Amino acid sequence: MSSSHKCRRCGKTVYATEEMRAGDMYFHKGCFKCMDESCGITLTMSNFLIYKDGIYCKKHVPKPKHTQAEPEIQKISPGSSLQPPSSSRPRTPHK
Repeated sequence: MSSSHKCRRCGKTVYATEEMRAGDMYFHKGCFKCMDESCGITLTMSNFLIYKDGIYCKKHVPKPKHTQAEPEIQKISPGSSLQPPSSSRPRTPHK
């Protein structure tokens, strides 16, 4: 038995045969498009960027305003999992 996921764009159930995954978001193949309202270009596993809770083409990924801290924009390689950056390096105290 497989668990079903909801499409991030249309909200309907995504079945394994039509599943596109970006980080922890699921899409139908036909819904895997740039989330910019003026664009809507169909994306592939090699040309999408994740910004906050959406996927975008390189041209339309939102740009932070000068007064905002820039959230991390991530490009996910096929087959990899979305994990936060490692902070395993020890910190050296400043003198």
